[in-house]
Amino acid sequence: MFNPTSTITVSGWMLQSVNTATSKQRAVALTAKGNEHKHQYFGTRNTESAEFTLGGAYTGNLTLPALGSGITDWTLTYDEKEFPKLSVNKDSAVGGGTFTFPFALPARTIGIPSAIADIYEEVENCKQITIACSCQHAEETDGTGVYDAANFSGMRDATITVTFTGITGKPTVTMDDDNYGWTEDSDAQNDSNTSVGGGSVTYQIHFPIGTDSDAENQPPSS
Repeated sequence: MFNPTSTITVSGWMLQSVNTATSKQRAVALTAKGNEHKHQYFGTRNTESAEFTLGGAYTGNLTLPALGSGITDWTLTYDEKEFPKLSVNKDSAVGGGTFTFPFALPARTIGIPSAIADIYEEVENCKQITIACSCQHAEETDGTGVYDAANFSGMRDATITVTFTGITGKPTVTMDDDNYGWTEDSDAQNDSNTSVGGGSVTYQIHFPIGTDSDAENQPPSS
């Protein structure tokens, strides 16, 4: 009690909570009258999600997990009132490639960075930033109904999504798009007669997983 453990570890981050789950597929043989005669489970897969918070004495750039070895996505949150938070998801069936986040994210106590190199140059009227890294993936079994992440799973098209949430409306953001293909994916704004209005804007970029010279964006070399 009050001491969670996880197979997901990230240097410098303190584990807060863990959720695990197991799922299976079910094969069924029916009698001539349509009743179940026999069943057998196959394709067992285990999923895990872990929540972390940053240590108060952490300095420099954040350590972030690479996609691969089962890790399918993570989300980092900078907030005006909290230490940075990190949520990581893992799936035992997923393998087939790796992707390392290509940007350096600065550590904070509370609050949000005024700029992050290669992502945004300036942000105003902003109280929260979420940065998400995820990949598309496909899982295959090995001919006996068992997932084999080492040999039969594929990962492709890593997606980095950055969402800025405003204080009194949509924040003003100057993206660093000189060398990368950041595109504005969506924006929203809300007003109310009982609270201060708010808003958000989301930017996105895609990188290939593995060697793909024809892909639109290539990870930065440094």
